[in-house]
Amino acid sequence: MIKARRIVFTGIRQADWQEFELPEQPGPHEVVIKTLWSVVSIGTETAIYAGTHIGFRTPGSRYPKYPYLAGYAATGTVLAVGSDVHGLTPGQVVAFPGKHASHGVWDVRENPVVAVPEGVPPEQAALTRLATISLNGMRLPRISLGDSVAVVGAGLIGQFAAQFGQLLGGWPVILIDRLPNRLGIARTCGISVVLDVSNQDIVTAGRDATGGRGFDVVVEATGAAPVVVQALELAARYGRVVLLGSPRGRVEIDPYSTIHSPGVTVIGAHATTAPNVETIASRWTTRANFELALNLLAHRKLVVEPLISHRLPAAVAVDAYEAIVGHPEEYLGVLFDWRDEGVGEKR
Repeated sequence: MIKARRIVFTGIRQADWQEFELPEQPGPHEVVIKTLWSVVSIGTETAIYAGTHIGFRTPGSRYPKYPYLAGYAATGTVLAVGSDVHGLTPGQVVAFPGKHASHGVWDVRENPVVAVPEGVPPEQAALTRLATISLNGMRLPRISLGDSVAVVGAGLIGQFAAQFGQLLGGWPVILIDRLPNRLGIARTCGISVVLDVSNQDIVTAGRDATGGRGFDVVVEATGAAPVVVQALELAARYGRVVLLGSPRGRVEIDPYSTIHSPGVTVIGAHATTAPNVETIASRWTTRANFELALNLLAHRKLVVEPLISHRLPAAVAVDAYEAIVGHPEEYLGVLFDWRDEGVGEKR
């Protein structure tokens, strides 16, 4: 057996280490992976840590619950593969929806475990899962060449959404935020039009940017429930509003004025809306999006390095959450480095 450890949230603002064991030899469809890097989801993950996730306040909700195994984006080195696993070999670096854990066993039928292309740094590839969330969300409004796109929120999900909006033919694509430093990072990543709303009304400023028409596509990427109302007000007639950030509360809207009368379409874009298998409607499964995101990284069509704000040793991970919750504006892409955790003691 391999001795390993992982991060678990045991209660509100309580993170701790949990020791566990995993087999050296995986099942037929499984791989054993030693984690290299894992990424903190500043939105969902910290909401669960802080107890602000709406699931805690929704009667009958089964998600989230404590104890909660944190993390869902990582890269690692394959240690062993099952007899029915094809295309992966020991020693390969892979991207996968991994936990904040030194090791893991993953069933490739249920989880995308994708080889990282040569030349792509593993720490950049660790953000692939977050990129696929944005990629899936940006497919749903079916952006056409010349559609004006507003992405509200310049966190990781919004940054990726803006990049994909440009790749899909949106013009202009405007990234909106109240934090100038994040907008500066977006410019470094190739987002040429940004809108700082730290000292101005977002709806007024956004509509002024379009000559009063509004945007064909508005992407809400903050997870702040009140921004949903603003996103609806930013939409043009017959526009599409994509709820990409996971809203953390409830709001009151005027459905007649913002949806019904102008013919606005509201699209839920939770990560689970990506199909598990190819269909006649779409071949873009989560695995296919993983492969595409890594390919775009390899060909420098997707820019990731400027989005990484912190590289922290995994040893300090349990203490990092309190700092992130206390000062979220100082953090963007936070990576935990597991390379010094060793391969695990065998017994």
